[in-house]
Amino acid sequence: VEMTIVQNGLSEAGRAPGHQQRWPEVPHDYRDPNLRIGIVSLCAYPAEHVLPKYATSNHRIYATRHGYRYRVGTEIMDSSRPPAWGKIRLMYEALEDPTVDWWL
Repeated sequence: VEMTIVQNGLSEAGRAPGHQQRWPEVPHDYRDPNLRIGIVSLCAYPAEHVLPKYATSNHRIYATRHGYRYRVGTEIMDSSRPPAWGKIRLMYEALEDPTVDWWL
């Protein structure tokens, strides 16, 4: 409902729907070949859970396609916190890697 209100408001104001390019002169698929990018993910589910198999496979394919480094954690990093907090620790570890300029 809220999104519909926003879309209607934009339409009434005369704005075209959808994403508007900020820099139309730059191709949508531009990649700076000098920027080394990496992706950090945490997928700490029980061994029998199906999500890690598909999620990490999808992430790895995406990273490989774009020439990104990919780091994934599969263990709970701190049992005193919810599992998602482990991603912060993984990110800290990734930041030590001098071969990557920008981690996502």
